[in-house]
Order: sequence, then C-alpha cells, then structure tokens
Amino acid sequence: MPGRERDERLLYAPPSSRNSGLGPWGSNRYSPTSGYGRNGGNGQRPGVAHIMGPMSPPQAVAHKFSQLFSNRPAINVEKARTFPVMVLSEIFPDIKIEWTEGSGRGDRQFKVEAEVQGRRFFGEGRSKKIAKLNLAKTILLCMYDIHDFKDAVETTPKSSQKKSTDHETQMEKKFPLTQLKTLAGDDLTIDVQQQDELNDQGEKIFIATIVVRGVAYEAIGKHKNLARLRAAKKALDSLRPKKEGGSDSSLNDSMNSDSGPKEVDTTRHPTMVFYEMYRDVQFNCEETKGSNGLNEYLVEAEVEGKKYTGKACSKKKAKLRLVLNAFEDLRDIPLAEWSGIDLNETMEDRTLSNNPAANHPIVLLLKLNPQTRFVVTEDYDCEITSKYKAIAYVGDRQFSGEGPNKKCAKTVAARGALQELFGIDADNYVEETRNDIFEDNEPKKEVPVELSNRIADAVQKKFLEVFQGETQCKVIAAFVVADCQTSIEEPDLRVVSIGTGTKCITGEMIDHKGQTLNDCHGEIIACRGFRRFMFDELIKALKSDEDTLFERIPSTKKYRLKAQHKIYLFVNTAPCGDGRVFTLQTQQQQGAKNKTAGLLRTKIENGQGTIPVPENNIQTSDGILEGERLRTMSCSDKILKWNALGVQGALLSYFIDPIYLEGIVIGLHYNYDALCRALYKRAIKMDDCPGDYRLNRPALGSPNNMETSRDTSKATSNSFNWYHQERTAEAVNATNGKTVILTPSRLCKLNFFDKFMQSLKLHPDRVEPRTYQSAKSYATDYQKTKELFFKSLEDTTCGKWIGKPYEHDMFGY
Repeated sequence: MPGRERDERLLYAPPSSRNSGLGPWGSNRYSPTSGYGRNGGNGQRPGVAHIMGPMSPPQAVAHKFSQLFSNRPAINVEKARTFPVMVLSEIFPDIKIEWTEGSGRGDRQFKVEAEVQGRRFFGEGRSKKIAKLNLAKTILLCMYDIHDFKDAVETTPKSSQKKSTDHETQMEKKFPLTQLKTLAGDDLTIDVQQQDELNDQGEKIFIATIVVRGVAYEAIGKHKNLARLRAAKKALDSLRPKKEGGSDSSLNDSMNSDSGPKEVDTTRHPTMVFYEMYRDVQFNCEETKGSNGLNEYLVEAEVEGKKYTGKACSKKKAKLRLVLNAFEDLRDIPLAEWSGIDLNETMEDRTLSNNPAANHPIVLLLKLNPQTRFVVTEDYDCEITSKYKAIAYVGDRQFSGEGPNKKCAKTVAARGALQELFGIDADNYVEETRNDIFEDNEPKKEVPVELSNRIADAVQKKFLEVFQGETQCKVIAAFVVADCQTSIEEPDLRVVSIGTGTKCITGEMIDHKGQTLNDCHGEIIACRGFRRFMFDELIKALKSDEDTLFERIPSTKKYRLKAQHKIYLFVNTAPCGDGRVFTLQTQQQQGAKNKTAGLLRTKIENGQGTIPVPENNIQTSDGILEGERLRTMSCSDKILKWNALGVQGALLSYFIDPIYLEGIVIGLHYNYDALCRALYKRAIKMDDCPGDYRLNRPALGSPNNMETSRDTSKATSNSFNWYHQERTAEAVNATNGKTVILTPSRLCKLNFFDKFMQSLKLHPDRVEPRTYQSAKSYATDYQKTKELFFKSLEDTTCGKWIGKPYEHDMFGY
C-alpha cells in the first residue's frame, strides 16, 4: 500500500542512520513533557528513533503502524498496560538495551535505545528507570496499539503536582517502605525468601516477611520488590488504622507528637530527611567574599515561620548547616545524633588552598600513585558510622578505612596511605603549585635603559639599511654582539642577524629533506641567522684565523665565545606564547586564578596567536598529511629552551661550548614578571646539568624611545632574513617554507648540515654522520641537557614539549 509505505518512512529509519541527529519527535515543535495517550499523563513522552517527520506515537496508532509487525508474539494486553517493562522482557528475552547520552537535563536526562524486528526505538526520562519504561511503552504502543497504560510508578514531575504543607499528605507521597521506616525507626527487619515451588503460570514465588515491633507481616509476589512492597503495605494498614474521612490518626500522632527525635530518622542524611518533611521550603543562596579572599555561600530559608541561615565555603555545606540548625531548634535533635554525616567535616571551616589536592586526600594519593585502586563494601550489620568499608591497594600494601558513606571510607583509607607511605598529613599538606614555583623574591635583573635604547637604535638603523624601507614587518627580531673590551659603560654594538615574520608552514607543505623552514616567526629566523653567522666564525677559528669571536679551549678540541663578547636578543614586541598572553594583566590577575599561566603553548597553523599544548602531544607524519594540525612551539617556549641549552643549537654544540644570552630587550608589551616566568622560571627545576650547561637568567629590559601604538595592519605572509657578511636580505614565503622563487632558504636544515660537514673536514675528529639526526646526536651533553629541560617542564606542570615527527630529521646525503 502506498500510504503505508509512506508512513513507514516517516516513522522509521534503518539502523545505519541512527546518528542522524534528529530529535525524538523529529521536530522541536513538540514538547517532550506532553502526554502521549488518553491516560498517559506521566509528563514524559516515549519516542521512536529517527522519525523523519513530526509524528507522535498516538498518530502512529491512528495510522495503524502495528500492522507492520505481522510476526509479533501474543501477549496479555492487561498485563502489558500495568507492567510494560516486564512484558517486553518476556516477549523479547534477547532484546539488547543500549544507553546513549541524553541532553543531560530535565525529562531527557537519560536515553535508552533498542532494536526490535529490524526497527529501532528509544525512550527518554529524568532517570534510567523512567527512560526504560518509556521505551517499553513505545514498543508496545507501536506493535500492539496499546496506549492506555496504568502507571505503577509515579513519574509526574514534582513541579506539576499540587503542593501541600499537610504532614499527612507528605507521608502518603512517600514510598511504602520509606513510610514504614519513618514510623518504625530501627525496630524493623525485612526478609525475602524464594519458594521452591512455582505458581500455576510457572513463575517464581517470593515471600517477604517484615517484622515491626515484634509483629510479623507476610506477603507473596512474583519478584522480590513486589513481595516486599505488599508486605510493607500490610504493615502500614495495620499501624495506621483509618479514621472516618480517610485521615490517618497514627501518622498524625507520629508527626505531631512531642517525642522529638523519635519522629525523625537520624541515621539518614539530614538534608534528605528535611526535603521529605518540608517540600515547600525555598532556599535563597548568596555568594560573598570571605575574610581570606575566597568565596563563601550564605543560604537562607524560612521553616515553620522561622528564618534560618547557614554559611560555608560551599553551597552544599551551607545548606546542610542550615538544616541541622532547623532540626535542632524545631525538633530538638542534637547535632551528635546525626550518624549519617561526618560532623567534624561539616562544622569545620578549613582554609581551602588554590590547589584542590591539598583538600582531597583521595586526589592527592592518586596523583602520587596513579595505580592506586579502591574497593568499597557495604556492611548492613554494622552501625551507621561504619557502614561502608574501603580498602586502598597501593602497590603491595593495603590501607583500610570506615565511614557512614563511601567517600568518607575512601578518604580515611587515603589518609592512612599518605601518612604511612609518603609521610604526608593530608589535612595540613599544601602542594606547591605552578604559580608558587614562579613566585620568588629575587632582585630584578634588568638591562639599563641607556643600553636598551642603543640596542634598539642599532637594530633600527641596520634594518633600514638592509631592508630599504620595508614597512610590512610586524615582528622584527635581531641578535646583537656587544664588545665590552674597550669600554664597559659604552660597549661596541654590532647587529649580526635580523629576522622578520609572524607565520608558520602549513602541514601539507612540510618535507623530509630539510629544504623548508617550518617556523618563520621573527625571533626564530633571527636565531637561525645568528647560528649561520656562528658557523662562519667557527670555520675561521678552525682555520686558525684570529679575527673571530671564538677562542680555543686549552687541552680540548672545542671552542668557546671570547669573554669580551656578550650576546643580546632584541624583539620589537613581546614573544608569542606565555610571554605575551599575560603582559597586559596586572600582577594580581596573573596569580593563582590564572590557571593557564606558565603553560607551554603552540602556534596556530594558518593564523596568529597560540593555544596551550594538548594532552595528546605526539605528532606523526602520516597524521599531519591526513589533516591533523601541525603544532609548532611558541617563541616564548623556544627562547626558554635557548636559556636552558644555549642559542647555538645541537650542530654547533659538537664544536663549541654553549652560548647564552646576556640580555633580552623587548619593545612593546614589556612586562618584567610575565617575561621572567615565560623565559626562564618555567625551567627552574632543571639542575645537575653536564659540562658548562646551566639555566641562564638573562637581564630583561625595554627602551623608552619605542612607539607604543598598537599595529592593527594585516601581517604579510613573507618572512625576511639577513645575517652578517650577506649583502642582501632573503624573502621566504612562510606558508610553504621556501623562498619566493621556490628555492630552499639559506637558513634551512639542509644548508646547516652542509656547514656542519664543512666544519668536520677542518676538525681533528673524523666522524661521518649519515643523517641530520645522527649529526645532532653527536652533541651528547646537549642531548642530555635537553632531556633534563623537558623533565623540568613536567615537574613544574607546564606541559610536555611537542617536537616534529622523527622522520623530519632523517635526511642525509
């Protein structure tokens, strides 16, 4: 039938299209809380997966969709109306229930799906039980045209019910077992046994026995819960004889008696008991600042005409304190009688540290030993204060703890493990955070303003001379050699390298032959030009030319920079990354609340700016070729690396001692504290370095003659480089890493490898590296220091360094 085929397309879709993204009703025009049948006012509509048009299950019934299921098994319709989930399990015992993510709020918090006879159905609800119930109703509705369901469970949202302050009504709304526990207190035992024989329908029989104050009540049922429920109802009917008019005298007597604590179950959590007794109470919460500068919460509520307040460092604790005060005043219940909570933790105002591990022993233990495993058991025969028992397995050691809830038990076990294994008192321990590491009282080490002005003027003069009026350069960096032999006050300055640029190569243009420049930011280009200049100076020294910056180290085969030569780095703006992100913030803003301060950051491919390094920090060549973002470390991070390993790099380290910066001069966005953290403090834990390697702490400075206006012009994609003894500047397209005429740059890795091989021919050692990677590995002290540097970054929780794929340096002759 054409009509039926059309309806089937509207209602169903094949399982392969289950992620179509359509809502449960195929359209947002239908409210998820509206009724779905004549008597279906449960406030939540069951759904059918992937309805291609706006059609509800009642419409499905009207279109006789049940005729699509010709081979459906026979069922008891009346039983299906009352127990849809049970009936669904009986007719489809092998049905596979799949829980998927719901919207996370309201009536769609949970979502369950199932496939029946090649078609998919789903149900949603504010709990898993209700979602599964709605799934069963949907399947039975569409297969058997059953829509007059008799809900055995109240699923209407509380907000839609008429509220009442009458204590009798409140008790009636409770589940029978809850009512019974409230009335009987501790004088209550429940036992459920399965009978050996089956009933006439071949089903199991369970007998529940409830003993209340020495009187036993029995009931049978097809399952344990049903038998227990029937027995509880029998006990309630006996304990609460009905008066004329339907009122419950025993219940009223219990709620209105002056017996005090006997009417409240103090073994349960106070807040839960409070919600059951006072459903109409409204809590007003206000966030304030405490005396210690941290947030505090003030909760107010009116209970039985009296106002109560609670204040604490969290909303939950503030509300709990209010509830305890109300019970103590209205029901005369002392705080010590509440066995379901830890009073010491509830009433103690601890000074919270900015480090969460300082206040949570479980978190701290897992951080110190991630392999820690917790096992929690529940003992019904013990007192409520030790109902839960937890065992923490740390290596081959076990630590136990007890408490009224699982969290308390695990906390006690974690405290014992911390004290025994690490000697840590969890209540008084404050872990050193990343911001604590960066804070110190060392005196400022700044480049004199006069020298900073001279360096800036020298760079500007050389830039105008070499680049001949190029004005599109937003970032200009340069290396300056200061000759302090003639005069300490007025050293001779010589600009030996200049670089410009703000872009990096794109992932698809990266190669494995060493012929492209991956990072064309001005600071990096200037450093590569400086290294090229150092190679030229080294070759002069190897040829015994005295007119060079290097001198031979006695009794060794290595060279070092002459003592009178000092190296300065100039950048016209703060380097990208951690050194620039926080330069415009005050010192207070850079404090503990700034969770990203100090983190390693990577440059954005095809754009400007940086982002913190991701947790998955391994780059692969095939991943980049398939579209993964190419990650390049920020300039702040690379300058930090220069202060740990030297600006000479790995290839030159085979021939010379490390060269460290004497000072760094920044033009715009100069912030001393932010730059100190970004450029050397993040590696403060690096120690025991081999040879002459160390963590360098350069002086920082800024000229006072720089133009401070913000440049909003668009950055060019070209990068320019120049170094000493070169007559002209070279233009490189930053997006493909090659010159504008598509030839390898003079600063590419392949040309550096050529310089290395030239130097080897003049060196006494006759090593012959086959690849660029093996040439770098010859500098053993450099490589060891690099590993110490990476480890120090992890120790200060700054992140893990992201390098280029291994194949990138495997080229050779």
